[in-house]
Amino acid sequence: MWYRIFIEEHCIDENLAKLNQLIDSLEQSFLIKYNIGLQLFTIRHYTEGIERQFIQVRKIFIEQRSRSTLQLVLGHDDASK
Repeated sequence: MWYRIFIEEHCIDENLAKLNQLIDSLEQSFLIKYNIGLQLFTIRHYTEGIERQFIQVRKIFIEQRSRSTLQLVLGHDDASK
């Protein structure tokens, strides 16, 4: 089974010690892989091609599109742990 969990630093009060505790705890039962330094972009009422302004030299980790909203999770290749 695969699960993806996204935790913004603000969700843990920008306390990286809490995040490291969570990772350590989960590693006891699961294989943990995570990314650091990612950015979430949400663009409402987007036009095709506008994402190029945000991507630049970054890698797209996740892309989701609906009729009116585009969401991108962007980072660099070295963001994986």
